[in-house]
Amino acid sequence: MKPHWLVHPESHAAGLLEDTRQAKRLIGMNGKEMIRSHLSFCAWSNHASALALLREALRSSADRGFDEMFVAVSPQEANSLVADLGVAGVTLAPATIYGYGLDAGMDWSVNTSEI
Repeated sequence: MKPHWLVHPESHAAGLLEDTRQAKRLIGMNGKEMIRSHLSFCAWSNHASALALLREALRSSADRGFDEMFVAVSPQEANSLVADLGVAGVTLAPATIYGYGLDAGMDWSVNTSEI
């Protein structure tokens, strides 16, 4: 799959849908490759636009043959997005990312395809 930009109709959210295999190979504990898409470069202005972007990304991902998708969201948003998304089988996989020289309290984002 070629990278595919998704943009909210009113420009309240955007993200890049990518094939994980273009950046790395993920091998599960069972030894099989995990075929996933990534929604990276995500940004949204509010909860409703985040949900709209995630729903469109899941639909677009499925249309391209991917049953599962990775996306990074802040810990503050994760539980409410998962609850309101209403999709079964969501796995929260928390990670801690360290940075140096960043202003304290500054929000910053990480693309899961880069981890």
